[in-house]
Amino acid sequence: TSPPLRCGENQEFETDCPSGALLNCRIIDYLKEKEEMEATLEILSSPELMAQMEEAEKPIKKGKLDDFVPWEKVKRNVQSFSSQKGSQVL
Repeated sequence: TSPPLRCGENQEFETDCPSGALLNCRIIDYLKEKEEMEATLEILSSPELMAQMEEAEKPIKKGKLDDFVPWEKVKRNVQSFSSQKGSQVL
């Protein structure tokens, strides 16, 4: 079997796939972009979230990066948490 088609990742995809699959991928790409835009607008329209982001930017502008948790540490904690949750039986 061939690997599953991944929309928006393969430049040759448009010339190699049946038109129906291409249309499906374009629809999926459109829906993903629409969802991202809606989420962005939701955040930008929330005074509370905007205030939180402005507050978070203050230490960055002052160069106080030690006030933040490094991405690698967050990533490890999330991966560890996910693997623990994945091993539990529901």
